Amino acid sequence: MGKRYFRGTVAPLPKPATKREFAAMLYNLFGLTIPSIAVCPGHSAPLDVLWRIYNQDTTTAVVVAARKSGKTMGIAALQVLFALTYERLESCDVAATKQQASVCYEHSRNLLFNPRGKVGKVILRRY
Repeated sequence: MGKRYFRGTVAPLPKPATKREFAAMLYNLFGLTIPSIAVCPGHSAPLDVLWRIYNQDTTTAVVVAARKSGKTMGIAALQVLFALTYERLESCDVAATKQQASVCYEHSRNLLFNPRGKVGKVILRRY
């Protein structure tokens, strides 16, 4: 099956160059504030994990965290940012259940079509 191309696509948004710009982009587009400090010794802060994945410092990651800690929302935001800022990048997130995959999909749709960030409400209309 061939690749699909869409007429009238717009150029990708500029990629954030630093973790700080990445955090600002998440907030400005989606209204998300991701924790940037690890709580436990030896653990990683959620923002560090998302930044490493986004920046392609790692190509495979397993994210383990407490329930209701924002894992699914973080991955959904990451997938939308990939779509908005990279060209010809394929990514996939895997959930434990179909229900969890559906939740991630709905988060992604909401972030893209109903952004909570002030900048996102203006910019994402083009997409």
